Amino acid sequence: MTASERARGTVAYRRLIARLGSGEPPKPVPDDPGLGDDIEAAIKLVGLDRLARLYEEVTGRSCGCAGRKAKLNRLPGIRAVVRRVLGGDQGGSTSMD
Repeated sequence: MTASERARGTVAYRRLIARLGSGEPPKPVPDDPGLGDDIEAAIKLVGLDRLARLYEEVTGRSCGCAGRKAKLNRLPGIRAVVRRVLGGDQGGSTSMD
């Protein structure tokens, strides 16, 4: 069984296909995190946040994570991009004012 065949058996895949087949657009999520929040979650998942804390302890300076996260949060997050690709975007702005 290939990876794509395994993916087709998942509940999430079946829900996605059912939603696309019905023509119902994905429902907007009111508090969608931005790209900075998504990247932060991925970094914590692999444990790199500990490296940033170590850097701060050794150098006594901020790693700059909060500033980068704030700038990246001006961009749409992964979920918003997926919704747009699937045609469910409700006209959200992606400008970087």
